[in-house]
Formats: sequence, structure tokens, C-alpha cells
Amino acid sequence: MPDLLDLLFANPILLVAIGLGLGLVLISVAVRSSSKKQQDDHGLLTGCNVTTIPLMSVEQGRVYDILAPYAAAKDLNLHAEVSLSAIFKVGHPSDRKRAFAGFGSIRQKRLDLLLTDRNHRPVCGVEYHGNGHWRGNARQRDHAKRTAFNVAGLPLIEVAEGIDSGTLVERLDTALAGLDLLSNESPRRRKGSPITKAA
Repeated sequence: MPDLLDLLFANPILLVAIGLGLGLVLISVAVRSSSKKQQDDHGLLTGCNVTTIPLMSVEQGRVYDILAPYAAAKDLNLHAEVSLSAIFKVGHPSDRKRAFAGFGSIRQKRLDLLLTDRNHRPVCGVEYHGNGHWRGNARQRDHAKRTAFNVAGLPLIEVAEGIDSGTLVERLDTALAGLDLLSNESPRRRKGSPITKAA
């Protein structure tokens, strides 16, 4: 065995060739593993029926229809079913674990409707509390959403079933009052401006 080691160390070209060969083998295994994972993901849907579903309920659609002309008149964009992880970035000045846990609290939650400015920055969230809202852990989800919007300084309007367009527009005007929607910085609500709960 010492003769083999002496041969390897005496011939650096042979040592480099063996190292490159091992590297290529490892890369090949990694590529095959990645390719197999993609095939497995595809295989999960093989034989399944994949169909589309409505993005929102009829009731949510009614609120969307109230908000669409309002957003257009204010030069805002309206988005439906937006992941909170697409809206908020969570950080902590000294504790990465706390930031990770904070992000985890919002990661899989969605907001019914979101108004953004012309630069696509979030301006105001709208959460519809219709007849399907209160399933499962709704109170926990609502609390996480309220907390995220409050900490970010953005208004969140919670809308009860059957709200009329006049009331909703009035609540939006109140929530957006004082926001500088034309600045190059992210809009934030004034300190002390409350999150408006479903009425």
C-alpha cells in the first residue's frame, strides 16, 4: 500500500486526474438525482385529473367588483389571493431564528385582495369575512395577518359579508388618507391609524 501512495504523491498529474475523475462522478450522481426528483414530481400528477377552480368565491368577487373601479380611479392595481410571503419580507436586526420564525407565521397565508401602487408596492390589504371564512383556524390566520400589516405599517380592511359599496369605499378612503402614493418609498400608514375590522 505504501508503494501506491508514493506513486500517487510522486506523480501530481495522476493525483489531479484521479481528483477530477471523482469530481465528475459526484457531479454525475447529483445531476441524476436532480433529474430523478423532477421525474418524481411529474410522476405525482401522472394519471390525475387537473382542473381549474375559481380564484375567489362569488361573494369575494362582489367585493373585487367594488374595488376594481376604485383602484383604477386612484391609479392603483388590484390583486386577488396574494400570498403574504409575496407581500412581506421579515427580518430581525440580531436574531435570524426569530426572523425565520416570524416569516414562518405568515408563509402559507393568503390575503383575499391587495391594492398596490403603480410601482407594485403594497398599499392596503382587504380581507373578506364571508360565510366560508370561519373554517379551521380562521382566528389564528386573521391574527397573523393583522399583526403583519400592523408591524409593516400598512392598512388592512376586514370586510363583513353584505357590505355595501358606499361603506367599503368610505373605509378605503379613510385607510388610504395620508399615504403618499406618489413617492418613491413604500407607502406606510400614519402612526396610530387602526386596522379596521369587519363591521
